[in-house]
Amino acid sequence: MPSPPPSIRALQATSIAILTTTAGLSASLSFFVIPRLLESPTPVLIRQFSRMLSAAHDVFPVPLVLPGLLHAYLAYRLPDKLRLYAVAAALSFTTLPYTSAVMMPINRKMLAKERTVEAADVGAADVLVEEITASEAETAHALADAWALQNLYRPAAAFAAGVIGLYAALS
Repeated sequence: MPSPPPSIRALQATSIAILTTTAGLSASLSFFVIPRLLESPTPVLIRQFSRMLSAAHDVFPVPLVLPGLLHAYLAYRLPDKLRLYAVAAALSFTTLPYTSAVMMPINRKMLAKERTVEAADVGAADVLVEEITASEAETAHALADAWALQNLYRPAAAFAAGVIGLYAALS
């Protein structure tokens, strides 16, 4: 079988690089960022969680969609590898409904907590900590912990799609 043209090789390499990089970045949120946030007092946790979501939102939308589109195009262009690229594309695209159905409710709850913290508008964090009851503190920490656990699907799916794309490119 002849080697694919350089443009196809570039698309293969791009999709693999984006997926594996995205998998690592997304996993780092669950394994490194959230555990550090869980050590923080509740108001700090809530504010920092919101900032983390904002930063992640700025970085992750394109890496979630582009590899799926690239794999769908590769499935179209390389019919002998249609199944592999179609599976990789489908797996890449599953992160979008998963994020919407599973992650967004947690995000909305934490953002509501942030509005509560901001509404208190107290200058000293110690005073604000006293105003937040123990049950609210547990809830914020529980939400962050749940987010970290639920987030693990996204890097796993991205990594699996990247591995499938790599296998398709090398086979």
